Amino acid sequence: MSSSTRANATRPNNARKRVPKACVRCRDQKIRCSGSQPCQQCDKRGSVCQFDDESRKVVVSRGYINRLQERLAALESKSEEHSLLEATAGRSRSIDLSDRMPISTESKGISEQVIKTSASISPYGTAEAQDQRQLNGEGKAPLTNPLAFHTYDFVPSVTGHILFMGTSSNWSFNKRVLTMTHERVKGRPLSMHNLHFAGTEGKVFDLRWDGTRKLTAQDAPDMSALPTKDFALYLINSVKFHCGWLYSLFDEDIFMERFRLFHENPTEYSRAEPLWFVHYLLVLAFGKAFVVQSTKSRRPPGGDFFIQAMKLMPDFNFFDCDIIEEMQVLCCAALYLQSVDHIQQAYRLVCSALRHGLEHGMHTEMQSDALDAAYVQRSRHVFWTLYVLERHLISLLGLPLSIADEMISARFPEFPGQPQKLEALKIHVDFCRVLAKINQTVYGLEGKLDSRYLGATQSVLKSIATVTERLNKSFEIQASEGMAGISRISAHLHLMQHQCIILTTRPLLYTFLLSRLGHLEVALMHWLQSESVKGLVQMCTESAQQILRILSSLSEQGLLGQFSGTSFYLSVLLILG
Repeated sequence: MSSSTRANATRPNNARKRVPKACVRCRDQKIRCSGSQPCQQCDKRGSVCQFDDESRKVVVSRGYINRLQERLAALESKSEEHSLLEATAGRSRSIDLSDRMPISTESKGISEQVIKTSASISPYGTAEAQDQRQLNGEGKAPLTNPLAFHTYDFVPSVTGHILFMGTSSNWSFNKRVLTMTHERVKGRPLSMHNLHFAGTEGKVFDLRWDGTRKLTAQDAPDMSALPTKDFALYLINSVKFHCGWLYSLFDEDIFMERFRLFHENPTEYSRAEPLWFVHYLLVLAFGKAFVVQSTKSRRPPGGDFFIQAMKLMPDFNFFDCDIIEEMQVLCCAALYLQSVDHIQQAYRLVCSALRHGLEHGMHTEMQSDALDAAYVQRSRHVFWTLYVLERHLISLLGLPLSIADEMISARFPEFPGQPQKLEALKIHVDFCRVLAKINQTVYGLEGKLDSRYLGATQSVLKSIATVTERLNKSFEIQASEGMAGISRISAHLHLMQHQCIILTTRPLLYTFLLSRLGHLEVALMHWLQSESVKGLVQMCTESAQQILRILSSLSEQGLLGQFSGTSFYLSVLLILG
């Protein structure tokens, strides 16, 4: 047996083991420490026994750690925002203001307020306010988004079906406001008959069609009901004027060549190219809707063409056709339905078209030798049209995304000699991304969580401010009295900006209404005294006022017909009421 083995065999079982922590004296002397307080060595010599406090283990609650982490995140966010503002201020001072075109005073003021408020607001306010609230025992009731919960989103319809009104939808907001206000003023609940905003009730227009596609002798294509060639060209050009910069509804060269062939022999060509004929009817429906400024009928202008097109539309699950033309047809139908207040039906068509586009890889870069350059450009045009339509509709309905932005790598189409058109598309897409972010955060999980709602609001306002800066450089609204006109593209993009601001800040306005009607928890009252929160509410009302000014300007120019798809902007009347 070796000496080491004998030593191990003779070692007593109660031999001391090394303790994980030693006192300062034992560690300096490099002698074994018992780890007790005081340890045996220090007790034997009568020395002061000290342990390193930094290495001592203490027990704290998980809530204490979470509060420390949240406070650290708030301080870091404030520091980053301060740096961002300093950098932005430095850049703005270096810009020659004489080279910039004037923008609307109100619009510029709101843009600056977005930047300032997004920097100042945080879940706990300033660092000094955080310390004061902790000393006073406050901060126990963080503010959440009262509109982010689905408690009031399900309502019965007059037909017996259950309707879902998503958290960010105008239906849900209007229902909450009207119900709560009516109960306070009248002392009794508001009748459900007055709350049917969605589904088959409360439509502005009646298509007078139940969705049946079984054709009868009366439903056969009636060529005599179609407009003359000259008038049809006028209707097509009106669609190009109203939608050309915003949506890709048809490829002009291909569409117009088929238009020429169609008028050589309408009956035969409609049979040979059934999908193009459906496409043609939808474009005519749109054109007639834009041209006809008013009607006493509840059936929308162009409704006859639209219904005929829908009855002739094939089942795309089995119909073999050009995928891009199929998606354009569905885009036309969806945009028409959205404009006549059939939002849910429009959403279904857009999602169907988007799924078909995803099946063909249109959300990717589309870089392959197997792909024709013209096909790639057409695909990019129609994909981004579907993208903005889908983002608009999910915001109106309060529904989740069909595809996350992280999954999209598609490039923008080329517009040779039209840099403004490309910039308009990019800004349009960026605002749609903001809409999706609002839906996912402010009205999503983060809106429900304590202390995260205002952080989500801050993040969204930063995104809005970034896009708004580009918007004001490229598509500003003139303030000069001699320039009373406003272009449709500028108006549309500025309306989107204010829509994003209102959707982001509307929950705070609702919180103030809760307080006014005596429905707000006492623990949340201190939030209403916050200057940042007051600034956000003011921003909400100013954006609502700007929306009304823009719509009024369009109306004075005859550019705001009854068919403008402005369902969101009607809700601003509640904000200003």
